[in-house]
Amino acid sequence: MRNFQRKVVGEDDQGLGRLRVLEANDGNGVPVLHFFQDDLAIGGEASAGFVDCILIYDGSMTGAEAQSLTPCAGLDLFSTRSSHYAVSTLLQQQDIQRRSVSGGAIALEASFLTPWVGLDALEGLADGTYWFSTLSDGVVDGILLQHESAYAYDPATDTIDPTPVLNGISLGLRSLDAIADLGSAPDERIAFSVDYDQFGPSLKQQNVYIFTPPSTLTLGINLAARGLFSLDALDIVPGSVGLARPIISTAGSQF
Repeated sequence: MRNFQRKVVGEDDQGLGRLRVLEANDGNGVPVLHFFQDDLAIGGEASAGFVDCILIYDGSMTGAEAQSLTPCAGLDLFSTRSSHYAVSTLLQQQDIQRRSVSGGAIALEASFLTPWVGLDALEGLADGTYWFSTLSDGVVDGILLQHESAYAYDPATDTIDPTPVLNGISLGLRSLDAIADLGSAPDERIAFSVDYDQFGPSLKQQNVYIFTPPSTLTLGINLAARGLFSLDALDIVPGSVGLARPIISTAGSQF
């Protein structure tokens, strides 16, 4: 991790920790930030256990801002492109799964689609609802779901909103692979990717694009130029601005 090693050396009169930057690097001149064990000067400093993610911010926050953070929210949700067993658990392609933060166990989070429609793109929102797309077209609860579009599901009422969050048909999309809320109200921009290259509009499966209502599409991240073969899942680190800190996965292994 390219950052400075830091160590709390005391507290000020408000109980806030003061940080000191230490001259530490990985042996190649690259600064390193350590977690749970800041150095080897005192033995037994390493903490037991594990964390799911660590969020790093490049500026100070007020107490209210820190309290409002929801770190790692949604990062433990996932879906699969086909039904199979993992960790002795049957994962079905139409369901939302959650990985437990206490041991990594997998549990069913929500099941509201049919196997022949399937679940593709997935985004968990802070209000407890989900955005999703399907693997194929189909009717669920009397609603026609088209695989090029994204919809909203509310688990509190067990209902799907028939009005698409992102209407891929009207935008000329041939597929929809990943979707992420950029949290940029009032323009409510949405990041997304597609399953395969297409023309009119010209979109590549490796890239992240931004939809700005009502109908504007722009290139968000050109991952094709960085050598990526295919983009599968996409998420945004909570607390980051726009696409500054994306999390991605690929549709296959590559060198």
